[in-house]
Amino acid sequence: VIVFSIVGLMFLGPLLRTDEETGPSYRNINPSLIQASDGRFVLALATMEYWVGSRLETDAWITSSINLLDWSEPIHVAEMGYGHVHSFDRSISLLQAFDGTFIMAYVEISPERHDVNLIRSSDLDTWSEPFKIAKGQFTTSDPFAGTRYGNPSLMQTPGGELVLSFEVHEYMSGVRSERYVMVTRSEDGIRWSPPLPVDNVTVRAVTSATPIEPSLFLCQNGSLGMILRFEEDNITGLCLMTSPDGVSWSKPSRIDHSLRNALRPRVLASTRGGYYLAYYIDGDRTAPSPAIIDVSFSEDLVQWNLPYGPNTGVNTAYNHELIETENGTLCLVYQGESLEGTGVSAWRDVRTYIIRSSDGAVWSDPIEVPYVSPP
Repeated sequence: VIVFSIVGLMFLGPLLRTDEETGPSYRNINPSLIQASDGRFVLALATMEYWVGSRLETDAWITSSINLLDWSEPIHVAEMGYGHVHSFDRSISLLQAFDGTFIMAYVEISPERHDVNLIRSSDLDTWSEPFKIAKGQFTTSDPFAGTRYGNPSLMQTPGGELVLSFEVHEYMSGVRSERYVMVTRSEDGIRWSPPLPVDNVTVRAVTSATPIEPSLFLCQNGSLGMILRFEEDNITGLCLMTSPDGVSWSKPSRIDHSLRNALRPRVLASTRGGYYLAYYIDGDRTAPSPAIIDVSFSEDLVQWNLPYGPNTGVNTAYNHELIETENGTLCLVYQGESLEGTGVSAWRDVRTYIIRSSDGAVWSDPIEVPYVSPP
């Protein structure tokens, strides 16, 4: 999540290449990719629309492909609300349950609240009305204060139970900032347990607590895993937790002190054994060292090899997801920005890209997913 100051919003129009003649600018952001049981690749993403001097509007879309090259006409599936660019999160998590049902978790944003919603579909064409898992609330006295939700992550256990985790940010300007993780579970994807906080991962600060960015994954033994960013002894790094049931979680275990600047961590248990870790390192978006994605490998979630930096083909790559196809190929989908110009006159073309690898070390050239621009 990129946070802009109030002053920074004055310069947002040129950055998004918007003027009175072209109308709004659209960014394709926060992609989530899965391979369905019929072999199709299904991609969910958000479009963020910006009108200069007005507001950001965000919508969720679904498209599918049999080969990652030719994509179906995007289908609008949800309104994700609107708000300023400093809004906490616009992430999407997509999953196909064992019964074939597609479930998408996303954050709905408004100036008054951030909610975590779920929608369901049996065919990708028709989607249910949103079901609210968690309702955030802002205070009236401070537009930045209140409870925000973000970073939803869906997973299904080998036993069939659905698990959803998400981040909570409680903030009161100049008083406290607290972030923690909540988890809810379901047997059928319709009835969900009351969300419960995960022990031992609360981060507190007076100004702005470090984002946790939790993400669920399955361990090789079938138990649940969670990777997150965690601050301890004033050091922020990547940590792992495991759980046999989604209720009781181990204490966070730091995996590498050198990854203190890693963002949006994602872990994938490979069918060939071991685990892949993808994250991005954020830099100055107007400098030669922008955000880049790294991929690392571990046999046991303890010792990790030196990361590989795939050629993403763009100036800036982040907000990624990592999956493994049914034939064992790794697919990394990400939000890519091509920066043109300098300073406040620069603009960013934000699109979705996919790269593939058989070993996590050598990656293909990027595949650009057709740009989604609402009518």
